[in-house]
Amino acid sequence: MRVTVKLDTFDQTNSAYAVLWLDTKTRRWSREGHAGIDVPQWGVLESSAGGTLLRDANGMLPIVLLSRLHLERCANRNGSSITDGPSEGARGSATYHGSMGLVPRTAHWHVQCLDLETTVAEHEIFSDEDESARRVADGTRDTGSFGT
Repeated sequence: MRVTVKLDTFDQTNSAYAVLWLDTKTRRWSREGHAGIDVPQWGVLESSAGGTLLRDANGMLPIVLLSRLHLERCANRNGSSITDGPSEGARGSATYHGSMGLVPRTAHWHVQCLDLETTVAEHEIFSDEDESARRVADGTRDTGSFGT
């Protein structure tokens, strides 16, 4: 399952935002768009007592804590959805730590979209994986328009 979350109203500033894509299966997130706020391209996510914590690609630096967003409630280990997870339009508060450990800023999050389908992206941005090798291993290799 993928969850699209929009962060906005950073410290009461309406112009800064970030749109993030959270993948509950791979436990990774990616930045789909942003303005007025520095957010890395991607990272790892983990569950915390307070919600969902987004970390940098190395899993070391906290980037954003999405308070009361509990992703383990929206997908079982096999990826199938369950009923008490977030819904489209769900909202909460967020704490933005930045990519370099800056003074935390307050923000808000809301769920823009839930994608319950398992779809392989045409291009992955996660730089620690070899896209072609992964596609061959999972049987989703693109054979091109001629099917060779």
